[in-house]
Amino acid sequence: TADNSLAKDASKHWGATFTKYTEIVDPATPATNNELALYAKDDGAGVTILAYKDSAGNVSTLTGGSSSYGSAITVNLKIIRNAATPTTKLDVTADRLSIEGYITTTYNRTIDTTTTGADALDTGTMANNTLYYVWAIFKPSTATPAALLSTSETSPTLPSNYTKKRVLGAFRTDGSALLVEGAQRGNTYMYGVPIQVLHAGAASTATAVSLTGYVPATAAVEASLVGQLETGANNCLVLSWMSFTGTVTCANAFVLGLAMTSNGTVMGPTGTAWVPLLNAVPTTIYYGFSSGTVSLSVAGWRIEWKE
Repeated sequence: TADNSLAKDASKHWGATFTKYTEIVDPATPATNNELALYAKDDGAGVTILAYKDSAGNVSTLTGGSSSYGSAITVNLKIIRNAATPTTKLDVTADRLSIEGYITTTYNRTIDTTTTGADALDTGTMANNTLYYVWAIFKPSTATPAALLSTSETSPTLPSNYTKKRVLGAFRTDGSALLVEGAQRGNTYMYGVPIQVLHAGAASTATAVSLTGYVPATAAVEASLVGQLETGANNCLVLSWMSFTGTVTCANAFVLGLAMTSNGTVMGPTGTAWVPLLNAVPTTIYYGFSSGTVSLSVAGWRIEWKE
């Protein structure tokens, strides 16, 4: 009744192997008091659950929320715009994917943003300039996987009987509520065209810049930022996940944070840097510029899955 084949090709770290059980009738009572019989059974309401029988013949069921130990199983995840309908549909595929303890193989879903429900938007209609989260969802009663798009990073509105969920990534809309160009592979997403979050920045001391709405609110652990020199020459830019003390100069820039220069040694007129998002508000980063003005754009992000 147990099938370990789903563990094939999964990363062999703690919690990465799973066993699939097939529902059976109550097994024979174990012969000795140091044995248990673990099996799958019907809970009386049509739901298959895990149970165990001890040497006294007592049957106990394993109920409660699913638990996950270690990293989630995610093999070859891709989230891209649909080739035929790129502005309103997303293709979400993976060779193997875990969803709150359930594993689905050959996961292949297309999300239609023009409607609601499974493989669609969770509720309402698409909004302009909004970050939408891509969810994998699962219906245990029929072992049916699906995908979902929601503005919520934590509590999407689930279709009927879909009780398991897992956030995979995110996609943003433009000013016409259409999906912007971009792609996610594994836990890394890149915009097709970086989106500006700061224009004519001239602060020479630590100044906050909000990435809210451009990177996932809590799942993002790193952001790819593009610095573009607007005015001046031989300038130095400092980027940091936390505030820093001091006025930015090219002499101290590399001490204050992640530094880029516009004299060609590091940044050139345009440079890209991955900045960790470790602030109490993860979507807040800080910049300082030695002189002149600079723009900042978000090119992409990396996330940490929560399952």
